[in-house]
Amino acid sequence: MDKRTIIAATVIAVVRLTAFSFGLVLTTRFGDWRQVIGYPLLLISALPDALLVRLVVSPRSASWPFVAAASILMTSAMFGMFLRRLMMPRK
Repeated sequence: MDKRTIIAATVIAVVRLTAFSFGLVLTTRFGDWRQVIGYPLLLISALPDALLVRLVVSPRSASWPFVAAASILMTSAMFGMFLRRLMMPRK
């Protein structure tokens, strides 16, 4: 992997993990208007990953957020590599 791929994957992962963590905190810690902001953040940042992780770990488990975060990191890295592959000049 070259430097641009690593940077792209890191930026994607940071954005997705930030949205996931804010969404998780807003939906689980508060029962007021902040949940309205938290639910879209969770859906946008982690819905495919959360559905996949749900098959492996129960959502009520204490380890679920950590497994979901690891899944987000892995899929972000794959997405970064895919984007880099698309942007590579053709020979």
